Amino acid sequence: MLNVFCASDILKDNAVPSGLRLIGSNFIMQQDYDPKHSSKLCKEYLQEKENEGILKIIQWPVQPPDLNHIELLWEELDKKVRDVAPTSQHHLWERLKSYWDNLSFDALDKLAQRIPRVAKAVLKSKGDFFDEKKV
Repeated sequence: MLNVFCASDILKDNAVPSGLRLIGSNFIMQQDYDPKHSSKLCKEYLQEKENEGILKIIQWPVQPPDLNHIELLWEELDKKVRDVAPTSQHHLWERLKSYWDNLSFDALDKLAQRIPRVAKAVLKSKGDFFDEKKV
């Protein structure tokens, strides 16, 4: 089970060294507001690394809009699958595959059309919360 100490170890042993090796100094570190990520232990470690010029911490809105197409698609897929609960792993796989194979162009186009509107709203709000349903 992932806890504060595991999250801290992952940062120290993997995430920060990998960012430094793959991207170089002053790479951008972004995390969500999961309590494990925002623990005092993790925050202090990341702040120390930012002060050393190893990384740059990005402040992220508490409830950011989802600009990732695939996340929205997964959300829709999850709703469809839960309409009729799968009775086995095989049944789950078949339902997922069927839904994926039958995605309409209109559904994908709707997702694509949404991105510019939400991106403009993000810029206008300067990263603060806004109601995505009104965009």
